[in-house]
Amino acid sequence: MPCPDPSFYGQSRRIRWYQDIIRAILHLHGLGLTHSDLHRGNVFLNHNGQAVLGDFGGCCRYGVENPFVAAPENGYAKTVTDASDRFAMGSLIYEMETGARPKITADENGNLVFPCIYTGHGGIDLLIDNAWLGRYASTADMLAHAEELMTDAAPSIHGMVQQAVSKKELRAQVKKWREGREKEHGKYPELIGWVLYGLPTEHEMRQMADKVGWKMEEERKFGKLSRT
Repeated sequence: MPCPDPSFYGQSRRIRWYQDIIRAILHLHGLGLTHSDLHRGNVFLNHNGQAVLGDFGGCCRYGVENPFVAAPENGYAKTVTDASDRFAMGSLIYEMETGARPKITADENGNLVFPCIYTGHGGIDLLIDNAWLGRYASTADMLAHAEELMTDAAPSIHGMVQQAVSKKELRAQVKKWREGREKEHGKYPELIGWVLYGLPTEHEMRQMADKVGWKMEEERKFGKLSRT
């Protein structure tokens, strides 16, 4: 049957699906073939609840012109290889974790620009990132990484994350989050420090108020009136 809405299933179940799909493309790659059309619509579930890959209409040998080069989630490689399938697998995982296809673009220099990855699971974030950046030497390496993922994650993509993460993964997540905040609020970097390191002092508040034109005294008067 077609793959149902992934958000109705726990992250541990989805991780097993990713492993199933990667095993399927690993089998194809062992034959020198690529699937070339990996996306959620081509994922099905069998009677045992395992993910099954379908629609082999785009399947072709390595080196053939990429039939889906216009679809950014499959990458911009002109020819298909095992790496182009891994790139598309990263996009598929992103979609199943977030509910939206990744918005991948190219800048003026031709470098790919990727969306921020945050699935609530550091290992999955790294799996996607590695696939997009071509860090796996082979599909077998990607499968080995997928099989190492912890499976006691959140019950759904909308729930609370409850698994522990390593200090290295936590630092990486904080760094990525901080970079995103700095990009969004780069004009007022002090805000970033306040979020990460605690509440601002009265002196810091007044300095910030002067920068953004915020009249603190009027704000306080409004606050008093709203409580009366």
